[in-house]
Amino acid sequence: MRLLFSLLLFLALLAPARADTAEASAQLAAIVEQLALIDKAIDEKRNDDEALVAIRVRLEPIAKDLIALGVALRPRLTEINRRLEEIGPPPKSDEPPELAEVTSERRALLQEKARINAVLGEAEAVSIRANDAVDEISAIRRELFSNTLFRRTDIGVVFD
Repeated sequence: MRLLFSLLLFLALLAPARADTAEASAQLAAIVEQLALIDKAIDEKRNDDEALVAIRVRLEPIAKDLIALGVALRPRLTEINRRLEEIGPPPKSDEPPELAEVTSERRALLQEKARINAVLGEAEAVSIRANDAVDEISAIRRELFSNTLFRRTDIGVVFD
């Protein structure tokens, strides 16, 4: 009876976690779309320092959203790891088999852990992409500043 109760409790906890993972994936997809638009804007506004500053400002909330996404998934990942440690590894071939419920729970936990790790890995890749966009904007603005600073001017026009 106790095993049945723990299995039902586990399944109740698993349902919101699947929704959280799906929600995180949807948030990540929206961020990727935003980054695609930002990349396009960077290419279009390469010679407009003011526009580049505005684009950079648009990148700041993206970085915060990515951090929040990772932070939101970490507690569930910790909980999964704790539960996997509690139930232990599957029995070896020379050991008696475990209950089917435990095997099923381990399988579900490992699948959920893989989904969370996939989302976290993708979030890290997107974060690197966002940081690269910030670096690109900085490099473009530095180049624009240098070009403006060292632009040759016809001093004859100034003295006429």
